[in-house]
Amino acid sequence: MQSYAADEDDYILICRCTVDRLGSYEAILAHFAAGDFAVPPLRLVP
Repeated sequence: MQSYAADEDDYILICRCTVDRLGSYEAILAHFAAGDFAVPPLRLVP
């Protein structure tokens, strides 16, 4: 499970330490792509 920081408009945010850890532009783009998904609606099943 991965969590992503986001602002009130649902834009994914990363800090400088994350950029340093990821190390390349391609890895940064992959990080944003992995966090760009639609959260499915919550379903309650009896």
